[in-house]
Amino acid sequence: VSMAVGSKELAKRGVLVTRLSAAEDAATMDVLCVDKTGTITMNQLAVIGVIPLAQTTEADVLFAGALASQESNQDPIDLAFLAAAKERHIFDNLPKVAPVSFVPFDAKTRRTEAVVEQNGKRLRLMKGAVRTIAEACGLQPLAIEALEARVSESALKGYRTLAVAHGPEKGTPALVGLVTLYDPPRPDAKQLIATLHDLGVSVKMLTGDALAVASEIARGVGLPNIRRVADLKTAGSQAGNEAVDLLAGADGFAEVFPDDKYIVVQHLQAAGHVTGMTGDGVNDAPALRQAEVGIAVSTATDVAKGAASVVLTESGLTNIVTLVEQGRTIYQRILTWIINKIS
Repeated sequence: VSMAVGSKELAKRGVLVTRLSAAEDAATMDVLCVDKTGTITMNQLAVIGVIPLAQTTEADVLFAGALASQESNQDPIDLAFLAAAKERHIFDNLPKVAPVSFVPFDAKTRRTEAVVEQNGKRLRLMKGAVRTIAEACGLQPLAIEALEARVSESALKGYRTLAVAHGPEKGTPALVGLVTLYDPPRPDAKQLIATLHDLGVSVKMLTGDALAVASEIARGVGLPNIRRVADLKTAGSQAGNEAVDLLAGADGFAEVFPDDKYIVVQHLQAAGHVTGMTGDGVNDAPALRQAEVGIAVSTATDVAKGAASVVLTESGLTNIVTLVEQGRTIYQRILTWIINKIS
């Protein structure tokens, strides 16, 4: 009865409990793993810089980048490119372009790719991680390193840089430029992380971003020590205790693939932690099911919501603080009742 009453109270505050015991688990949770995008940041990527390469212009770069994007995906990066192209009227005076095919972003390929037809000719356009696109364009290792050195300066400011390329449908594409994107931290993120810390819940940020970008964003919200998830895997394949120690000292992990989240949860549980995990995609479902408190964020897919024990109706960390506080209230209520009856 106490669980049901507490769950009803949580529902009023934007936290839907799908497994009744989840509120009690939230009371004892001591580690919370959160996605950077949409939880710590605003999930509102914007193009803040365009660097044309070779004989191209900013308009050429945005034209190619926008064509390698699709609005129906609702992918924040795609939407940022399309918004920048629209804002600068890139397509206004150009011949009509007909889409032929589109391959959305995949964590394994690290790029999006499109084929379009313009004036009877077929063009292949792509955008994605700088190294991935540079290799697809056939650049030499030294040239790729020089590009990455330019990118690292932006990464130190928390900016994310993507490369854009275009070329004929068959054959090697040419690199046309680099585009810098920024997703600002939520204004309340730092305070809410501090609140969770005061409640005895340590927050660990997980992101697919490069280490430099992740570190800068995390530092701004009070999470100074970010590591690569590859370090955790290396330590895990050696001594078990070393992996536990690595997790204890880290405030989060960068360069995380969706299936790595499950590994992080397993390591934390092996170290004796009651673990919470936020997620939104189909790939997050195993980690959400494995964690004691699987939290599907407001934008999550139905599969993620089905695997989670808690579903949030608003973005950010506010409702997670509510979940912990309300969970402890329920826990205390039951404890008081039991002690009272035994007495």
